[in-house]
Amino acid sequence: MSEDDRANVLSMADTINAYYVEAEQSAQTSIRQRAEGAPDFRTLKERVMATKELLIQKWTDSNYGIKRFDKEAGSKAYILATNAAYSDARAWQIMNGDLFDSHGNHVGEGFKSALKGVDVKNDKEYMAFGEYLVCKHGPEFMESTNGNVFAN
Repeated sequence: MSEDDRANVLSMADTINAYYVEAEQSAQTSIRQRAEGAPDFRTLKERVMATKELLIQKWTDSNYGIKRFDKEAGSKAYILATNAAYSDARAWQIMNGDLFDSHGNHVGEGFKSALKGVDVKNDKEYMAFGEYLVCKHGPEFMESTNGNVFAN
C-alpha cells in the first residue's frame, strides 16, 4: 500500500473511532453515508415542486414528463403518448365489450356480438361476412372519404 493510501485509511479509521468514542450526537464526521446521497443545493420551493411532479407522474399521469416536455417544446407528443397508452384497452373493449361514447353513454354492441352468428373458422362464411360488410358500409365510406371502396 502506498504512503498516500495508508494515510487516507488511517485518517478514515481515526474519523470512525472519533465517531464511536464520542457520543453519536456530538461526533463530527466527514464520512457521507451512501443513503444520504449527494448534497442537494436546491431551494425548498424547488424540492417541493420536484416532489409534487414526481407524485403526479407516479400516481396520476404516467405521461406527465412528456406533458412538461410538450409545454417547453411546443409539440404534441403528450396527446400521441396518451392515445397510445390506452389503445390496447380500447381495442379490447371494441372487440369484446359494448361500445360507449366519450360521455359513457351506451352506443351499441361490440364486434364480438356482431360476429355471434358467424362461424369465423369456416372460410366461406367468413368471406361472405366480409363481402356483406363491404356492401353494407361501402356507401358510407365513399361518402365520408370521397373515395372508392375498391382500388381502380
